[in-house]
Amino acid sequence: GAYNVSNEQLSVNASSGTMTIALNNLDLLWCNGCYVKNKGAIVVDTHRKFLYLVQADGKALRYGIGVGKQGFSWSGDAIIRRKAKWPRWTPPAEMVERDPLAAEWADGMPGGPENPLGARALYLFQGDVDTLYRIHGTAIPSSIGKAVSSGCIRLLNADVVDLYERV
Repeated sequence: GAYNVSNEQLSVNASSGTMTIALNNLDLLWCNGCYVKNKGAIVVDTHRKFLYLVQADGKALRYGIGVGKQGFSWSGDAIIRRKAKWPRWTPPAEMVERDPLAAEWADGMPGGPENPLGARALYLFQGDVDTLYRIHGTAIPSSIGKAVSSGCIRLLNADVVDLYERV
């Protein structure tokens, strides 16, 4: 549910692993020690493993997440330019090279319960360039709260469906 967002919880540090995502081309208003003020902004705290969806009046919805394992994380600003229900998963070339299971699906895996992207996916872009990072669902609850993915931010399927409907 919604709760008050404290300064400490959303302070920004270039080395903190915190990433910000602007929705619908809203500008994010934040800096070290500042509140995120834009309703609809998403803040991903990769260290604490929470995703916050900023609501009105300094409140946010908080979701538990799984994050990229060391060496596969990403940070920066992005915009969600595409959303998909039960998305098709096509592993990036780098993943196909290092992971035999991903190589099996090099041409893409249809959406569905076995698909690694889960029930929904939000596609992150910097300008017009796809970052290849996603906020997506997972059917593996044990991955939430851990650094296990290849860089994407994963939520429980029920949570990503909720987030998808709100953004």
